[in-house]
Amino acid sequence: MAERTAFLKKIAIAIGQDGETPRDPAEFPAIFASEDQAPLVAETRHRSHEELLQLASLFEDVAKNLNLTCHRAASLKEARKIIVKILEETQPEFSTEKSVMVHDHPDLAALNLSETLQKKNISTYSTASGEKDIRAHSEKALAGLTVPELAMAAGAVIVQRNLPGQPLSTSLLPSIHIALLRLENIVEDYDEFYARLGKYPEEAMVFISGPSKTADIEAVLVHGAHGPRALHCIILDGVK
Repeated sequence: MAERTAFLKKIAIAIGQDGETPRDPAEFPAIFASEDQAPLVAETRHRSHEELLQLASLFEDVAKNLNLTCHRAASLKEARKIIVKILEETQPEFSTEKSVMVHDHPDLAALNLSETLQKKNISTYSTASGEKDIRAHSEKALAGLTVPELAMAAGAVIVQRNLPGQPLSTSLLPSIHIALLRLENIVEDYDEFYARLGKYPEEAMVFISGPSKTADIEAVLVHGAHGPRALHCIILDGVK
């Protein structure tokens, strides 16, 4: 705190202030005023279906170069089929058994995955508050299922927040991250994202633009070095 005060004092003196008297933001309304984000928020929330589909197409085009696999689903039933197919076709890395971590979210609950996956010998674990061994199950899980709050078409970025029952570990520890993204939650860029977000949240959040990758060793690109080796984004359209 003392270092911050000393630093600001130096700046104040450099611009002709005495360095002792704090400035009142009310005396400088043009400097401290926040831009009204309401029009931009309204624009993002009232896009036509065709405009949203265009953003989804942009998201998918950018995703191709990031090794982010996109899928389209017109219903929860279609989304469930896609998830099951991904799990059936992928072998686990850290366990002899297949298991899935599922965020505590209404959209994922509506998929009714547990019964379907049980028939295929795939265990499901919930991240709901009060569940035991969430971290341990996440480390061994084949896949983590999440519902991003928002996504940005420019950069093909999905955003995960650390909310109750929705830990970031679900998108970071399992071998595969499967994100169920509603079409209406795709915005164009960072400006629109922060406008929709409103006040910067206290919770941690991560910006994800593809699976974990590194080229540190002999400049050879490797996926899964620091997180999921594969990322699937299912864009859900037409479900209210």
